[in-house]
Amino acid sequence: MNVSGATNTDSNSNILRLAESLRSRSSLQVVLESLIYGSVIVSGFVGNLLVLYIVYKSARLRNVPGLFIASLALSDIAIIALATPPSLLSLIKGNWVSTFAACQFQGFIVIVTVAASLQTMALMSVDRYFRVVHPTKHRLFFTMPRARLMAASVWILALAYPVPYLVTDKMFVFHPGKFFCFFVEEESLAADTIYVCIFYSIAVLTYCYINVYRHLRLNAKRVQGWRTNEVKPSTLNEKRVQGRFTQEIKTSTEDVKLTRTLFATVLGYLICWTPVLIIDFVEKGVGEWFLPRWVYVMYNDFGLSSSSLNPIIYGALNRTFRREYKKILCFRKLRYNKRDDKLKPQKLGIRRIITKKKKKGMNASEKPSIERQALHLADSFRHRSSFQVILESLIYASIAAVAFIGNLVVLYIVYKIPRLRNVPGLLVASLAISDIAMATFGAPPSLASLIRGRWVSTFAVCQFQGFVVITTVAASLQTMALMSVDRYFRVVHPINHRIFFTMSRARLMSASVWILAIMYPVPYLASGRKYIFHPGKFFCFHEVKMSFESCVIYICVCISLATLSFCYYNVFKHLRLNRNRVRNLRKEFSSRHEKERRVSAEDVKMTQTLFVTVLGYLICWTPVLIIDFVDMASDGWSLPRNVYVMYTDIGLISSSLNPIIYGALNRTFRREYKKIFCFKTLSRVNETSIFEQTNTVNLALAK
Repeated sequence: MNVSGATNTDSNSNILRLAESLRSRSSLQVVLESLIYGSVIVSGFVGNLLVLYIVYKSARLRNVPGLFIASLALSDIAIIALATPPSLLSLIKGNWVSTFAACQFQGFIVIVTVAASLQTMALMSVDRYFRVVHPTKHRLFFTMPRARLMAASVWILALAYPVPYLVTDKMFVFHPGKFFCFFVEEESLAADTIYVCIFYSIAVLTYCYINVYRHLRLNAKRVQGWRTNEVKPSTLNEKRVQGRFTQEIKTSTEDVKLTRTLFATVLGYLICWTPVLIIDFVEKGVGEWFLPRWVYVMYNDFGLSSSSLNPIIYGALNRTFRREYKKILCFRKLRYNKRDDKLKPQKLGIRRIITKKKKKGMNASEKPSIERQALHLADSFRHRSSFQVILESLIYASIAAVAFIGNLVVLYIVYKIPRLRNVPGLLVASLAISDIAMATFGAPPSLASLIRGRWVSTFAVCQFQGFVVITTVAASLQTMALMSVDRYFRVVHPINHRIFFTMSRARLMSASVWILAIMYPVPYLASGRKYIFHPGKFFCFHEVKMSFESCVIYICVCISLATLSFCYYNVFKHLRLNRNRVRNLRKEFSSRHEKERRVSAEDVKMTQTLFVTVLGYLICWTPVLIIDFVDMASDGWSLPRNVYVMYTDIGLISSSLNPIIYGALNRTFRREYKKIFCFKTLSRVNETSIFEQTNTVNLALAK
């Protein structure tokens, strides 16, 4: 009894120590750990999505190894998309922030995806074993239908891994050191079953790759002897073998390279997961969470790094992946005219514009003018000085970084503060999402082009960027229009506001805004037109030509602006009329009216804050619209390049302006900004919350 009690006391003290350590980190430590973990999440998610896209796109990878690579990428995407978000939130807030069901789901997903990854690698090793050691049997067993069946069986078996643990009435618990939900380390057959299956897969990996390596080493010596005539075939059978082997040297070389690539993925996986397994076995042997917290943080980061490592290995060791990565990420160079060292206009989309105008009877003097404008912008974009390139790139990158980080902080504050979980907070979050989408999907290709002096990505990326730019701008403007309507009803018609602007209806309105924003570019694309790269604005946009499809976009923009003007004009008119009346009747109000008046004052402040965001948006986008209308009126790119650079910078500034306005005019946002950016030490955990966490874990251990 004394030993058991002492063990329980030690376990409780370790739980308290880890929980308090997680909760009482400084803001700098919170930001640093969250950025590292978030960076691994983003790189793993994007990298494995690229792997899936390349396997789907490349015909050479639509085979058995490509199928297994895609299955491995799916398991990595699953663990990142389904398991890491709650851990990232817990890392930011310092405790488990979701529900008990979410904890059980996360623990289940972690074990399933890790098992699927390991078993897929074991299946890859078996495929390589038969392909190299027994090629005849490989053609028989590893056909595409059978490979699909094997991959599906791997996932079905992976789903069964956590079942023995769960059927014994045990549950996953939140580990404050590892900051995710995992099974309890204790002596039980259910927990040991998982480790037995893991080591069985590792044994298969080891056996297969040892035999593959031995066979390749023997064959390399044989082929080298035949090539140098050091070993001459004496019999007819050996001559036939030599001839067949000579014909298959190229194929065997490709198989060897692929085998090395897959072995490197296994090696990287084992390097990441070996310290993880060591820590698990140490905890299992001791039975307590006694290690320092930084060891557990390393545990989680190492385990997740294995999911982001495979795309890097494929790009480093496989020529097909490397070529596709260069097309997507490393940006192919544009062709140049060797005679005059000018950009060929068809790469900028200029040739198509000139051809269309020629069909409509363009004058001989008109053609050189349009082509000269485009080539002049491209040439000035290409031949900037190094100082100008650095200055423009730093300004643009700074604006994009402020927009991305600032709006992420806004989303975090809206999620964290209960007072902001209302209709205006929902619309503020929707506006922040549109700004994040612009900074995430629209800015990177433009920044790369600004650095390199030309469009550096593919045609598909250009079309995607043009679509995203128009969609996010439309979503921002329509969200602000919806904010103005909300303020109009809240101030002018408060009774109707309670009816129409409930949270459920506000979510439906916000979703409708995004659906309508996605429809903005559809008429232009449906007419067969494409987005083209503008060397002055350094991003892809619609053609400068005046058309009905282009006018539809500007008409919708004007409707939103008219809605904004009407609503805020009536709001401020109503507030001005009521101000004197409230002052005269203030002393006659009861305590109930005093409370209502305080709520009304908060509404007035919120209205002023949202109006300033609209005002800042209009200040930024008014010169943008003016420049667009000038280009459409002149039917060309007639303005100097500096004007177009200002055009893009001012448009992006509108995305970074809102978080600054919220901090300047709203006390709640200002207080949260100080907590996050001024690096104040977070408050210690109170004893009640610690003992609540301890009791929860103890109940889990008892079960």
